[in-house]
Amino acid sequence: MADSVKINSKNCPMGKFTFAAITGKGILNDNNDDDVYEYKVTLELDEEDAGPLMDIIDDFVEDYAPSKKELSKVPYQTHDDYDGIPAGKVWVAAKAYTTWEDKKTGEIKDTVINVYDSQGDKVYLPEGTGIGNGSTGKLLGNMTMWERKKEYGVTIWLSGTQIADFIPYEFEEAVEAMEGGSFKGFNTPQLEKDEEPKDEEKPARRSRRDRSSSEDEEKPARRRRRG
Repeated sequence: MADSVKINSKNCPMGKFTFAAITGKGILNDNNDDDVYEYKVTLELDEEDAGPLMDIIDDFVEDYAPSKKELSKVPYQTHDDYDGIPAGKVWVAAKAYTTWEDKKTGEIKDTVINVYDSQGDKVYLPEGTGIGNGSTGKLLGNMTMWERKKEYGVTIWLSGTQIADFIPYEFEEAVEAMEGGSFKGFNTPQLEKDEEPKDEEKPARRSRRDRSSSEDEEKPARRRRRG
């Protein structure tokens, strides 16, 4: 199994939080058969600024890619991957389960996503307040690789956020559940598109480097590679 890589304030560039849910019930993972809720953060970066972090992710893939399996997912996407992302921007995402099991006691505990200010000191969001879109900062976590029968991918497991400019999102007062009806809310935009082809029809994801090497040689590179 591949080693893990820390994503910290040194190797994560400053960006804008586009979707951030790190408290409360979290977001339902629609791809799981069980009712699994997760905390998620999506950080929007300028492509030039994102280059070094994308290199770290690509290096991790190249170093630990399992043989005879195809790359399915990495923690970043560009406009080429999903046209909902503005051209010239990169979305980097991290997630964490809202609960975890203490292996020693078997107790299920709530996950706490740490929040740090611009000076690196731990702070706490006010009750009923979240990180609003447009807030600037960095995501913190641990990057690991997962494998399935025919595919593999990389996930950043979220452990914290560091905020430089804070725009609060005020949660509305809770509303009561209603009996009957079928409305279950709206899909929250995530890194992957809501609808994907079935596994046998799903094309293998190519890394940014694979795509760059297959493009017309006369086309200028999106950004300069490291020497």
